[in-house]
This record gives sequence, C-alpha cells and structure tokens, in this order.
Amino acid sequence: MNNEIEKPDNGTVGSGGPPPLRLTTLKSSKTSFARVIKAYAEGTLDEKTYRNLVWALGVFIAYLKAESEQEIIKRIEALEEVMKCNR
Repeated sequence: MNNEIEKPDNGTVGSGGPPPLRLTTLKSSKTSFARVIKAYAEGTLDEKTYRNLVWALGVFIAYLKAESEQEIIKRIEALEEVMKCNR
C-alpha cells in the first residue's frame, strides 16, 4: 500500500497549470486573459480550468472597467462644477 500523498499541480510554468496572471491594471488583465486563451489553444490548459479562468477574468475585467468609468464620471463632474463657477 502506498501512503504517499500526491501534491496538486501548483500552476508553475511547464506544469500544465494556468499561465501567470498579472491583474494590477486593465491592460495587464487583458494580457493575462490572452495568455489563458493561448494556453488553452496550445493544449497546456484543461477545459475546466480554462472555463473557470475565463469566467473569473471576465468578471474581474468588467469590474476594472466599471471602476475606470466611475473615475471618468468623477472627473467630468468636477470639470462641470468648475465650469459652473466660472460663468
């Protein structure tokens, strides 16, 4: 009887796990999304992991976009306020 416990795949390069995900900005998140798609297309990422990552990255990128839009709205509102004061 073998009492050794197999270690799960930790996603390191060449292990068949997900590619490194850099999620600090919208641009880096989009690049990470492209890496996931490429890894799946190359057959280095299984379908279940691919689906989970695509869903998670899609939600995360939507959040980043919404956050960016809120910043733009705040800037527009500040500019409108300045314009009101200058009339």
